[in-house]
Amino acid sequence: MNPRFELGVTASLLSSGASLAGASNCAAVIGAAGVLLAHSAVARLIFAVAVLCWPGACYFSVRVAVDASLLRDLAVADHDSGPALDELLRRRGLAREKPERTISDRSGGAVKLWKRLIAIAGIQMAAALAATIIEAWAR
Repeated sequence: MNPRFELGVTASLLSSGASLAGASNCAAVIGAAGVLLAHSAVARLIFAVAVLCWPGACYFSVRVAVDASLLRDLAVADHDSGPALDELLRRRGLAREKPERTISDRSGGAVKLWKRLIAIAGIQMAAALAATIIEAWAR
């Protein structure tokens, strides 16, 4: 597969992380309001799940956004800038010493972070929805 194409496609997938981050933020706000306003203790506990997952979702959304930007830049570079990027990140203290990574390794790692963001945002939205339904039935 053409490395530039792979990087571009991966960066495009990762761009959806911004929408997931917004959904995560909404679920956290709904969860916080639910914790404060729910009458059912069970609903309050489930609303709390949406709130407690929020820091993790924020972490993954930042990582996914950074990876999307870096992969987009690598896709348009004239030559393989991966080793130079790794060296820059190590000098800034943002990466550990690792063996040289291929384009597939970089894309695969970024997609793993994106999938984790999907999972945690999904948990948050499911918790907010479930707690809302429980609270509605408890009345």
